[in-house]
Amino acid sequence: MLMMALTSASLQTAAQQTSQWVVEETRGSLKLYSEFSVDVPGIWKVLDRVTEELDSTVGLSGSDESVEVILFSSHAHYVNYLAATIPQAKNRRAIFFRNGGVSQIYAWRSRTLMTDLRHEMVHVRIHQQLQFCPLWLDEGLAEYFEEDEQQRRDSSRRDSVKWKARFGITPSIRTLEALPSADAMTADSYRDSWAWVSFLINDSRQSRNLLQQYLNLIYRGEAPGAFSQFAEAENPGLISRANSYFRKMSFVVTFDSSEQ
Repeated sequence: MLMMALTSASLQTAAQQTSQWVVEETRGSLKLYSEFSVDVPGIWKVLDRVTEELDSTVGLSGSDESVEVILFSSHAHYVNYLAATIPQAKNRRAIFFRNGGVSQIYAWRSRTLMTDLRHEMVHVRIHQQLQFCPLWLDEGLAEYFEEDEQQRRDSSRRDSVKWKARFGITPSIRTLEALPSADAMTADSYRDSWAWVSFLINDSRQSRNLLQQYLNLIYRGEAPGAFSQFAEAENPGLISRANSYFRKMSFVVTFDSSEQ
């Protein structure tokens, strides 16, 4: 599930299309178009939950900017609709596209639809709030919040990271930071990005605060540089503590006020 932060005048908004949508629903700045019957309240709930979690966990709030969610009844319809403008979509279950001032999520009916919507909504909120976001962090946050808490605990990614950490093999954040483009990301890159975001959110109050601080600097228009360098300057030793976390990979919802 790759985010495409692109702009194109050739891809119209869903409301401008002549297709007959089975579902057309609007709630505030969110617009839903679907070729098949869907659980509209369920989709609103999923999208709202993503926004709430991003706000409470990493300090990225929602936005009043327009968001279109466009759902196709089959992979073939999805690919045909996007082929000319976003050819990469044929290899993705869903995709985020920045179409002028409108954020669009394209997906198709599959068993992973709700997960896909959560993932792409994370990209929407990130790119509505931040002028830029490091690739590994952008994808790591999307991978993290696409799952609910129980799914994270049972994730095969968690088992893989824990197993490697017990042999002293830690995902390299500097390798992730050196990735030149999204095309260079592999399945391991996505997993490792997820692992680092998991560490920063769940290891301690200090690690979560550091992530929030880094994102806030970007929000304010500053350029904090590579996260690994920023972390070493602000909290020496944090990066080197990661392997200890990866050996257990625990997940918390909030930190107790007395926790240090």
